[in-house]
Amino acid sequence: MNFLKLLFFFLLLYSPTLAQNSKKSSIELLPLSEIYIDESGKLNYEQIQNKTFKNIDEEVLNFGVSKKKNIWIKFKIDNNSNNKLEKILEYGSPITSYVSFYDGKKIYKDGLFNTNKERVSLKPSFTIQLEPKSSKVFYLKVKSINAMLVINLTLWEVNDFLKKEINHITKINLFFGAMGILFVYNLFLFIFIKKRIYLFYISYILLTIFHHTIYVGYASLYFFNKETMIFINNNILILFCLIFISMIFFTRELLQTSRYKIIDFILKVYIFLSILISFLAYDFLYLDAKVIIIYIPLLLIFLYSAYLGLKNKESQSFYYLIGWSLI
Repeated sequence: MNFLKLLFFFLLLYSPTLAQNSKKSSIELLPLSEIYIDESGKLNYEQIQNKTFKNIDEEVLNFGVSKKKNIWIKFKIDNNSNNKLEKILEYGSPITSYVSFYDGKKIYKDGLFNTNKERVSLKPSFTIQLEPKSSKVFYLKVKSINAMLVINLTLWEVNDFLKKEINHITKINLFFGAMGILFVYNLFLFIFIKKRIYLFYISYILLTIFHHTIYVGYASLYFFNKETMIFINNNILILFCLIFISMIFFTRELLQTSRYKIIDFILKVYIFLSILISFLAYDFLYLDAKVIIIYIPLLLIFLYSAYLGLKNKESQSFYYLIGWSLI
């Protein structure tokens, strides 16, 4: 148990969702930019020059799930010094389908479906160079298919960006390493003890690792080509359903929810719903990402089940409750 406690706090410390890097020598670019929303998704670079852009007051923009529209961001950079200026433009989301950066007539493409395999960063990034005493207007066009479109732009000093990225990748690698240790540890427990709870847990860990490789940008940068990423993205809801199914089975076994007839019945219903959603969500034929909202009550049921176990002074309920409360 001491081993599991150490791993628990280790994961808590290095989880990508909790251990955020502080930004140094960087500028949040959106409040200094302008935006135009192309509802048709058909305007090109020449046509967009004649459109009226609006100011942006936020550091992060969230457009939800939008398959058709293109979002254009326009910004100007001045170099008032006597030296050549070089910056790194970082786009904040590795799961945006298409990201196109326009440096004059030069176009640099990136994104989940068009990943630049030569970049060293997990998120799309572009190099900006300006001659002394000059200024330039840049454009960014983004589009996301079947995934939430979140836009965040940061302008970095080159050296600070590289230091930040090394730190970021190191923490993510530690997270995956800890998850890998948990997987191997519980795999051996399953092999020797042969209790199905370990099978449910290692299934959950494996599916979660796979999901996170997509979420942090590893999958598109290192593992899969464009066609494979499109296939995975079009069936991402199936992956979500499998994660929840494995977690439901694990929860039922760990917290012994069969003692609570109503709760256990609801969990069984969610298993059936997850299987049904998996069929209906194949290639997003009938359902889109909005269906995930039905799992919010399930998370509350998880917490309540752990609370009931905690009232009975069951130690496993304590760790389970802390984990889901943080999530």
